[in-house]
Amino acid sequence: MKFKYFHIELGDVAIDLRSRTVYAKGKVIRLTKTEYKLLLFLLLHQDRIVSKDELSFAVKSKSEDENKLNHLLSMHIFNLRNKLKNSIKVVSIPKKGFIICK
Repeated sequence: MKFKYFHIELGDVAIDLRSRTVYAKGKVIRLTKTEYKLLLFLLLHQDRIVSKDELSFAVKSKSEDENKLNHLLSMHIFNLRNKLKNSIKVVSIPKKGFIICK
């Protein structure tokens, strides 16, 4: 992971923190606010497995119950994987959480 002033990069993915713009292979990738938060959290913690609880806390809305939040988290991870395709991978580690890698 590289930090260049207000950029975070891993593999072919870069985030411009000032504009909240995500690039994959040089092209702008449109993410929802939740997908952006998930990607940013995973990139900032890319050296370790991030638990589902940590990710839920990073994106949690006070009005959401735990079951609904877990379902939404799974849905957003699925969408994030589809949008990033071959740029980087969000890997599920059974019973532990997720890790992001090139």
